[in-house]
Amino acid sequence: MAGFVEIGNDDRSIPPRRIGTLLEAAREVLGYAVIDGNLQPWAGLRPATPSGRPIIGRSPLANLFLNVGHGSLGWTLAAGGARLVCDAVAGRAPTIDSAPFALPAR
Repeated sequence: MAGFVEIGNDDRSIPPRRIGTLLEAAREVLGYAVIDGNLQPWAGLRPATPSGRPIIGRSPLANLFLNVGHGSLGWTLAAGGARLVCDAVAGRAPTIDSAPFALPAR
């Protein structure tokens, strides 16, 4: 179960009311009558680029490949990003156009 985004905040604490809201949604949408008491709430930082487009592929440093800056699209772009990195590491032509995700030139 995943839930909320806080924009512009480095605080990883989770207000208890947020957990309550997620539990209510799980009960309502998924039909759970009982939720196991062994909940482990977690929060992490999800960096994003200013444009919202991630940076995926080879970096200027030898043997450093990037798959960063997905923000709220992390799960959405996970498989495609991983494929681009695998293709770059293996020296294969990418299976999807990698140009939109290249590290911007300085």
